Amino acid sequence: MKRLKNFFHERILNQKLAKKVDKARKIAGLTLIGAFILQVSMGALPSLADQSSGPTGENAPYLETLTQVTNVTQSEDGWKKQNEARPGDVLKYQIWYHNYRDPSSGLTAKDVKVRAYLPSEASNTIVVTGEVSASNANTARDIASTSLVSMQTISYIPGSTIWKHQVNGNWVEQKLSDGVTSAGVNIGNVDPCWEKQGTVTFQVKVSNPGLKVTKKVKIEGESEWKDENTAKPGDNLAYLIRFENIGTTKLTNMIIRDSMPSSTSMSYVNGSTKLYAGSSTVAEAMPDGVIAGGINIGNWNAGSDGYVRFNAKIKSDLSAGTHVFKNVGIAKADGVPEVWDEVKTTVTVNAPEPCKPNFVLSKSAFNETKEKDATSVLANADDVVRYTLTTKNTGDGSGNITIKDDISDILEYATITDLGSGSLSGKEITYGSTNVGAGQTVTKNFKVKIKPFSEWPKSGDETLTNVYGNQITVKLGFFTIGKNKTAFNNTRSVDAITKKASAGDTITYTLVTANTGNDKANDIMVSDDIKDVLEYATVTDMKGGKITNGVISWLAVDINAGTAIKNEFVIKVKKPLPENKQDGKSFDLTMENIYGNDVVVEIEKPLLPPAPIPQVLGAQVESLVKTGANSLLMIVLTMFMFVSSLFLYFREKVLLSGALRRA
Repeated sequence: MKRLKNFFHERILNQKLAKKVDKARKIAGLTLIGAFILQVSMGALPSLADQSSGPTGENAPYLETLTQVTNVTQSEDGWKKQNEARPGDVLKYQIWYHNYRDPSSGLTAKDVKVRAYLPSEASNTIVVTGEVSASNANTARDIASTSLVSMQTISYIPGSTIWKHQVNGNWVEQKLSDGVTSAGVNIGNVDPCWEKQGTVTFQVKVSNPGLKVTKKVKIEGESEWKDENTAKPGDNLAYLIRFENIGTTKLTNMIIRDSMPSSTSMSYVNGSTKLYAGSSTVAEAMPDGVIAGGINIGNWNAGSDGYVRFNAKIKSDLSAGTHVFKNVGIAKADGVPEVWDEVKTTVTVNAPEPCKPNFVLSKSAFNETKEKDATSVLANADDVVRYTLTTKNTGDGSGNITIKDDISDILEYATITDLGSGSLSGKEITYGSTNVGAGQTVTKNFKVKIKPFSEWPKSGDETLTNVYGNQITVKLGFFTIGKNKTAFNNTRSVDAITKKASAGDTITYTLVTANTGNDKANDIMVSDDIKDVLEYATVTDMKGGKITNGVISWLAVDINAGTAIKNEFVIKVKKPLPENKQDGKSFDLTMENIYGNDVVVEIEKPLLPPAPIPQVLGAQVESLVKTGANSLLMIVLTMFMFVSSLFLYFREKVLLSGALRRA
């Protein structure tokens, strides 16, 4: 019962297809899809029911297909279900597809894929199966066959797949990827409508199963062999013709030759032809006839292979434009027709551009004061630096250029002393428009003098930075002297400014002179004005220094950047202290001295000796005076004692006189 149902279903499908084809003839006026379907008689239509699988219910899309072939090499007329071919012929296959369902059904076939199955074995009859499938529909298949004169195979020609379909009522052709003979090509969704039918075509090449040849090319020195490459005029191309005996019998008198392009475009490199057997890296030198009648490489057993390699050089004087050089490697043997393979090299030659200049700018700086490259030494105040602007024309034509240089950063630390032939506009030096010939060099010079350190910016970067092509940075050298002084009372073992010094004390003064700049300080003489110190003290040890007019000094020395030197001298407070009357800061019982910081050493005033005290009643009042009393108090007490003594003296005398009178 099931078989009977399938039989009637098949008959119905074929009848419907025949009606659709007949309708297509009437609509297309014998032009439907290049008339491909009209070349098939109704009796030649495939039995789609027998060649379908997958969903076939009325609620699923139903795909139809037709596979046909034509011989391109033989210029065969129209598409056929069966034809003939010879070795080397190119065949073109066409797979037609259509969603059979009624347009009003809305049954769209999703993700439709078209695929072709090529035979993998050699045969006298090549059978190619075309397949159309979808994710929600049946899979439809059909075949086309080609009769051959001998056992042969076919191989897909890369880049030959074309999809022909309608867009907005117009037929368009679209190139597809090369997957049609492997995984298939996805053409998207197909609606149930004759306007949504289409074809996928591709080409194959008939080859001889007994001998296979492969041609490759590369630029000499590269590692990868290619089917197509690009090169430049003058490049040395390496060609490789690989041959394989894929038959079952020995091939005798195998001839390898190459159809190289015209000698006006490239030339064979004499002595470059070599033969390699199998995968061996040992080469056998061959004669130079590979591009003429070919070279005989002898007999090769079944399953053996090898390759011939040679070189050709592209002409260096090719005309402007794009040149495509097709190069065919050919092999044949006794009783075996020629087989061949082709490579392509594209050479693009640009039209020569008109001569034009190309200016290369550069700059240098020379410290004339130090007679060295200014970027290699530090520039100090008053140094003269010469800048040189170099303009070189490396082009093939002359041209004008305005030579100018922004020297704003330089002018922060320097002043122009020589403009050369230029002029200063604001902070830019310019030499106007200058014509520089091809291959010529023009130089311009100007000089600057580094300003005194006191005129440098307080918050600058101490560099002269400037760009003319390249950047030139001149670093400035400077030193900053820092001074510091301390005093230490050796007698009392204490910081001399924290405790008063007494007569006879020895004090050591220490002077520290530091260079906090980035450059060496030369001939620095340390000196200290100690006149105020010498009022109350004498220098007992000058530590290598000398005193002139109250100023102690030492020999000049150099102080490296970031280092410091130390000088000392020792004084002794005079004893007794001078009793000179104070005059301003002079003789004020202090020794004040400045060396960076102010150092003040105070001196303790000694006690004055007491005045003589008269004898009163056999006793001295000096015992009443205590050491360390205030001098004024001592004077008052002394006067009081003196007056009291006189009073007692005269009182005693009066009393004595009265006693004598009474007696």
